[in-house]
Amino acid sequence: MQVIDPKVKILKQLDTSFLLDSSSSQEDINNMQSELFNNIINHIEACNTFCYNNDLKESIKKGINLDILEHGTVYLTVPIANPDPKYKEDYMRRMQIVNFYQNNSESIVKGYKSEQDGVLYVYFITTNYRVIIENNRHTDLVFLFNSSEYHVKRNTYAIITNKYTANKFYKIKYLNTSISNPAIENDEFSIISHSFDENSIAKNAWINSCKESYKIYEALIDSGMSKESAYKILPDTVKVNMVITAFDDDFEALFKTLDSEDDIDYCDVVHMIAYDHDNTKISEEIADEMAEENSEESGKIGTAEEIGGDTELPK
Repeated sequence: MQVIDPKVKILKQLDTSFLLDSSSSQEDINNMQSELFNNIINHIEACNTFCYNNDLKESIKKGINLDILEHGTVYLTVPIANPDPKYKEDYMRRMQIVNFYQNNSESIVKGYKSEQDGVLYVYFITTNYRVIIENNRHTDLVFLFNSSEYHVKRNTYAIITNKYTANKFYKIKYLNTSISNPAIENDEFSIISHSFDENSIAKNAWINSCKESYKIYEALIDSGMSKESAYKILPDTVKVNMVITAFDDDFEALFKTLDSEDDIDYCDVVHMIAYDHDNTKISEEIADEMAEENSEESGKIGTAEEIGGDTELPK
C-alpha cells in the first residue's frame, strides 16, 4: 500500500484537420464529419478506458455506464434560410432540431444573425453524445462541424483522487462525472489524502486503519464475496479514477465552491483543474491569434457563415 498525490490532466477532444472554405464540395464536408465523429468516439473510448476499462460497445448494448457517453462533445452548426414554400419541409426540420436542443437541459444553443446571402440565422449547438443516443438524434449529425468561436465550449478532465472526493464531484449536478471502482493493482492499493499531513500521529493511525481495511477486503474476497460488494469495506481515501466534463461556465461555478469549502483533498483537485483550465485558455487564445494571422495571409480558412452548411493519466 502506498500514499500518492492526486493528479489532474485535461483530455482534449480533437477537431478535424480538414479546412473548409466556400469552394468545398459535399465530399469534403462528408470527410470532415466522418473524422469529427471518429474523434468523438475516440474521446469517449479514452474516458471509458480510464474509468471502466471495459468494452464500450458491449456496455452500451447492456445499458451500463452510459454516463461515459456524456463526455463526448457534439458541436452542431445549423443554418436557417429565409422561409421558402419550396423548401418548407427542410426549414421545419431545421427549426425542429434547434427547438429540441433549446429545450434540452444538457445542451446550449447560440443563434446569430447571418450576413450570408440566403441565410437568416446560424445556430451553434453544443450537446453531448448521450443526448444523441438516448433521443435517437443521429440524423442531426448531418450538421456536425468543428467547434467554433460561436459554440459554447466543454472540457474534459481525467483525475486521480480518492473515493470520498470523487463522490463530492458526483453530487454536483452541473458536472458530467464518471468514477471507477477503487483501483487495486498487483494485490495492492493506493490511498490519497493530505488531511493528515500536519499530524504525524493521525497520519500513521490513518495508514494502519487503511491496511486493516484491506486485510478485511481480502478476507471477504476469499470467502466468495464479489469485488463490487467487498469494495465497500475499503476506506474513503482509496484511489479512484474519475472523468468530469462540463461547460466553461460550469467550471467557473465549480471554482467558486472553493470560497465555502474546507476539505483539503477536494480543494487540491479544484485548484489543479483551475490552474490547468486558466493556462489552457491562455494557450488557446495564443493559438487562435496565430491561426487568424495565418488565415489572413493565406485566405484559405473559411468563416462559420461560409461553411454554414500510480496509474498513468491518459495521454
